[in-house]
Amino acid sequence: MVFNKPVSDMALVTAAGRAKESERSDCLVYDPYAKKLAGDSGMKLVEQFGDIFIDAEAITTRVFDDAVIKFVEGGGTQIVVLGAGVDARPYRLQILRDRSIRWWEMDYEGVLSYKAGVLGDSKPLCMLVRIPTDILEKGLFQRLIDTGLNPELRTLWVAEGVFHYLRREEVAEFLETIHSASSDGSTVFFSALSSSTKSHTGKFEDSMSYLRKIGAPMTFTLDDPRELLESHGYANIEVTFMGHHSAHYGRLPWPPAYEPLEGYPMHWYIKGDIKK
Repeated sequence: MVFNKPVSDMALVTAAGRAKESERSDCLVYDPYAKKLAGDSGMKLVEQFGDIFIDAEAITTRVFDDAVIKFVEGGGTQIVVLGAGVDARPYRLQILRDRSIRWWEMDYEGVLSYKAGVLGDSKPLCMLVRIPTDILEKGLFQRLIDTGLNPELRTLWVAEGVFHYLRREEVAEFLETIHSASSDGSTVFFSALSSSTKSHTGKFEDSMSYLRKIGAPMTFTLDDPRELLESHGYANIEVTFMGHHSAHYGRLPWPPAYEPLEGYPMHWYIKGDIKK
């Protein structure tokens, strides 16, 4: 399956990365649906990215898994995923079972239709709503409300890798909308890359080059995540990064760090709460 938009091809690549990780006896993430979702196309594409991509995808998936688990353990019941791709968390995260969790996925119609077709009769562990859309379309929040989102309840907003392809003003608009429309105690959790990622000539160069080749270059970069969230009124801001002592898992070729490494490509994991 090849999607019309190159960015959507990356959904297959990330699924393939999770599939490769799941084959390891010491896997950080086990996703029994990933290989089928990646398909032959995704499994072939991921070979262009190398082993470091597999490790990076495993760590990122685990970090976002943990964010979802923490939110649910804290009593949260609404989760919205922007640019969900072929993520299978509603099917594999066991903490979602036997709880009143409502999960919304938003992505291009072709992506969501493909995923639904591949998963077939598999049953999600929670109530799952798929909203086919370009996430840049206006009225996104109203569509969520129309499909059952309760704006009075806490919501976890997840953007895993999707902001990479947007312009800075589009990311800012998302953050502003989420903050103004969500209830007190809601949380946004997203990833971003530092500007040095684009120019670095080390381990990430092949991945960046291939993304440009297929027409899916990384557009949005961020060197001061805390400042961005503070400017939109978020509280309890937490910023970690791939290679941080809390996001390392012994799977990267550099040692754990407590502070960002100057001039080095940083893959940020960013959380902010809404306090009103």
